[in-house]
Amino acid sequence: MSLTIDEKKDDYVKVTWPVKLCEFLARCYHSDQFRIDNVNNVIFSMKLELGSSLSNPTLNLSVQKSNLKINHAFVNVTIESVSIKQSRFWSSSCYFKNINIPRNTMVERIIHKNRNEETLHKVYELDITCEIQWTNYEKSSLHNHPCNEIERFYNSEELSDVTIIVDQVRIPAHKVILAAHSEVFAKMLQSEMKEAKNNEINIEDLDPEIILEMLHYCYKGTLKTTNNVQIVLQVLKVADIYQIIKLKDFCEHRLMIEISSDNVLDIIDVADDSNAVDLRQEAIEFIAEHYETVFASDKFKELFFRKQELMFEVVHALSNNRWAFNFQ
Repeated sequence: MSLTIDEKKDDYVKVTWPVKLCEFLARCYHSDQFRIDNVNNVIFSMKLELGSSLSNPTLNLSVQKSNLKINHAFVNVTIESVSIKQSRFWSSSCYFKNINIPRNTMVERIIHKNRNEETLHKVYELDITCEIQWTNYEKSSLHNHPCNEIERFYNSEELSDVTIIVDQVRIPAHKVILAAHSEVFAKMLQSEMKEAKNNEINIEDLDPEIILEMLHYCYKGTLKTTNNVQIVLQVLKVADIYQIIKLKDFCEHRLMIEISSDNVLDIIDVADDSNAVDLRQEAIEFIAEHYETVFASDKFKELFFRKQELMFEVVHALSNNRWAFNFQ
């Protein structure tokens, strides 16, 4: 069913999304898009995923926006009579996880016959209401770096107090910037480890250009190269290793924009290794929709045998999509 606009003001919107859920039909659902009148060039939508437990059915809901700039908003989601609120700095998605589906929303059952077995699937019908109060567009913070005072220290010896050494290349950096973005760097530089004592961080088996990309984000809030999938994938790996959460989120959503039949297997491989959950799921859904092209590649065959559990999820998603199509 279509999403309806309940109320709109300059910086506020309230929408209701009636949803009919059944894991037999699909595990992932997407709402229509909607806007806030006074917020230009930003489109909002909702994505809903069913949990894996049939005995205690749950759902995960994300309220998404189309750009990656960090903004501040109050978001209130109501599922039937259950209200959940968040006030947050928002880069791309606002998550509400492990929400119990009210039992009184179960409206019917579907019996699926497979060979000699019958499986009972419950169908839930519920209304999801989302309210967004936009409080500050492009909120000033360290993470979106509006200040040239921070940017000018990128790859500069000026006031540098730590050196990153990659493949014999020495890159000047600043402890406070690294620590602000990464708990890994923070602990490394405040401990008795040799990095803290020598003011040097040695990084092996990585391209210096990828580390410079990482630092470019830390100082300037974006990557130098955003549309080269292979570079962004390598930066995602580094962001995961050093737990630079904002950079990891940035890379995930850049890759979602660039995903295609030619690169989706590279993306899902790295997403799986880097615990990039949203990107991994997005790639699974993309493969399920474009399976004929993707399955024909040599990369798929190699990945199928190397990551069998991941490929099982892909095949399961494809099966769900086809059952949903047949049911409709």
